[in-house]
This record gives sequence, C-alpha cells and structure tokens, in this order.
Amino acid sequence: MRQEHRFCAEVYHRLHGLVDHGKRVLFCLDGAAAREAAGHGEVECATMPDLCFTFVGAPCEIRIEAKIMERRRVKIGADQRTAWCSGGTGKAVPHLWIGADEDLVQFWLWDHGGFCAKVAARKTSKGPVLVFDKDSAPDSCAMDELVKRIIAWATEHGLKPKEQVQNG
Repeated sequence: MRQEHRFCAEVYHRLHGLVDHGKRVLFCLDGAAAREAAGHGEVECATMPDLCFTFVGAPCEIRIEAKIMERRRVKIGADQRTAWCSGGTGKAVPHLWIGADEDLVQFWLWDHGGFCAKVAARKTSKGPVLVFDKDSAPDSCAMDELVKRIIAWATEHGLKPKEQVQNG
C-alpha cells in the first residue's frame, strides 16, 4: 500500500463514525479505476479526489485530495491540474487538500483556493509543486488535530451540521 493510501485510510478511519454510509463514499479512486467508473457513469469525472463522502446530516459531500510531501513539495498529475486548477474542467473539485510528510507524522491542511494558488505560482505545468518555502513552513499538526481541522472547516462551510446540544 502506498503512503498516500495509508494516509487516506487513517483519516477516513478517524472520521468513520461521522460519515453517512447510506450515501456515496469514494476512497482513493485513482487513475484507471476512476476513468472506467466515469466511462460507466458511476462517477461524474475521470479525475476524482481521494476522499468523497457526506457527513451524517449534511446536505452534500465533502471532497478531499491527499498528498505526501517530499522535501516541501507534492506531485500533482497533469490531469489533476487540468481538472482542478486555473479554471479547470473537473466536475468533482476537492474542497480541501491535506498533506503529510513521508513518515506520516506531520500533517497540513489547505482549502482548495489556497492550494491552487500554490499551483498557479509555479511557472510550468509539470513537476512537483513547492508547497512552502524553507523559511516559511506553515504550522504542521498531529493526525488528531488534522481531523479536527477537517471537521471544523466542513462545519464552517455547511458541509457538516453543527453539533446539537441537548438540554435536560
């Protein structure tokens, strides 16, 4: 199993109890599998984010793309750039991008607009994208905090209902 799949599995495992399993759940539907599913009309696009699911009680799904960072860079396929960045044509654009170091110890989260700005700042459409400069590393967090940040973002943006407090 690739590190990216391990990363996704750990995030999904920690969110599992909050996911509406009666609705679509996609997990690491990459490459040929996504193209085939799109060809059969099972998904709306041949380029799908790593995690697509709906929180219990939410009106629509959240889509999250996961990346492993190597020397402050992530690899982004040409199909992902075309579908999701710079006026892309993709129908399933990620809401969030999450990153992990190669040891799965440090984690980061970006909203889609912020991450695509990093992609757009790159002068070429090929090669790894520098996520942060050596002297301006964003605050990393542990896995538990990453999951809290995903939940908080989803709640703030209407993709997860706010928790109800019971009186009595």
